[in-house]
Amino acid sequence: MQISTKQRFLRAAAGSIFAAGTMLIPAAAASADSDAGRVAKAPPELPDVPTDPAEGLPIPNPGNDG
Repeated sequence: MQISTKQRFLRAAAGSIFAAGTMLIPAAAASADSDAGRVAKAPPELPDVPTDPAEGLPIPNPGNDG
């Protein structure tokens, strides 16, 4: 019994997908496990910007870093 070219191609594609899955799924699971214990960095706080245009913007004091 001969195998058609189309069936041969589909078998090769299925084998490639299976091989890629057996390598990538364990790697993704290991990466997810290593990232699970990390604490996310808090985003930097934004300055208080007034919503009312009549208030104006805050003016920082020279030499004051905080």
